Amino acid sequence: MSPPSAGGIRVSAPGKLLVLGEYAVLKGAPALVMAVGQRARVTLRWIEGPVSVIESSLWPGREIPFHPDAPRTFQSGDPETGQALSLVQHILSWCCKNHGPLLTGSQAIRLELDTRDFYSQSGKLGLGSSAALTVALFAAIRAIRSVQEMDSRPSQLWPELWQMYREQPDQRGSGVDIAASCFGHWIRFQNDPANGYPSVEAFSPKRPCPLLIVWTGHSTATSGMLERFFFWASKEPARFQRMIDTLTRISEVGIVAFGAGESKRFRLAIDQYTEALGNLGIASGLEILSDKHARLLALAQSLGVSYKPSGAGGGDVGFAMAENQETLSVFRHRVEAIGYHIVETNQETQGLEIRPIPE
Repeated sequence: MSPPSAGGIRVSAPGKLLVLGEYAVLKGAPALVMAVGQRARVTLRWIEGPVSVIESSLWPGREIPFHPDAPRTFQSGDPETGQALSLVQHILSWCCKNHGPLLTGSQAIRLELDTRDFYSQSGKLGLGSSAALTVALFAAIRAIRSVQEMDSRPSQLWPELWQMYREQPDQRGSGVDIAASCFGHWIRFQNDPANGYPSVEAFSPKRPCPLLIVWTGHSTATSGMLERFFFWASKEPARFQRMIDTLTRISEVGIVAFGAGESKRFRLAIDQYTEALGNLGIASGLEILSDKHARLLALAQSLGVSYKPSGAGGGDVGFAMAENQETLSVFRHRVEAIGYHIVETNQETQGLEIRPIPE
């Protein structure tokens, strides 16, 4: 068993913006997702053994010792740190279980986790930092074994990545964010229970609408929203299914319009999905279209701009779309004037990237 490179490796994966398909994607609807320029970065270096260490931007100045082939239950004083350490533990355990020992003899590694791109001064943006870290960390740990097994092609990593993701404890998400972080760019994602793997289709929009991401200034715990969503679904199954059917139809039409470059039809689907999400929030008791999102929506509508929350809603980010950049610039000026933060990012960014560190 030999190291992938003498110096180590650097791995990065992008975050995501969910454009169409929230909640309905959990029940088999197609979703449209865009990878964004914010990236999670994992650096793996070979160090003198026998103790390996983890560092993270979440706990600056602190090193946590561990052994990759005997990951212990990490102790943490805050939920975000605990989530990151639980992820490390799950990936290490999964790789050991499925591929045997990762290290031999006196080998040791240093893992450096960096998710700073996903935070503003006031909080977490909600652009898929956990998924991006999952993809980057899994790729880094899989590359420990040997240079022969190190493959930077997302399609080669995807089957194992998906299997590992689905085996995480208490996993209830759709996995659309994992796919975006793995493949990058724009993709159509749809779960397919028949074969166990989702359908992932790359898109290159013929005439994409100008798009602007807005941070509401408030972070939302997606896991809590999903727990309440499924609880409501179990209480009112008929009403739940009707609303999921509506969201599914809108998403299907919108994705077709997007692929055909029909910007007006696509924006209409964005508007309709926002309205349907609002209705879903009222029915379920979830604050999907929160006061802050509602204020941004009203402003957008007054300017002839489309606006929609992205992801679980409540807080985090939303995005605006317009027929031209001039109209979107007016919306941007008004948004910044009332104190909201514009998230600068790149569209259609590259997916998973693995690079060796020279000696």
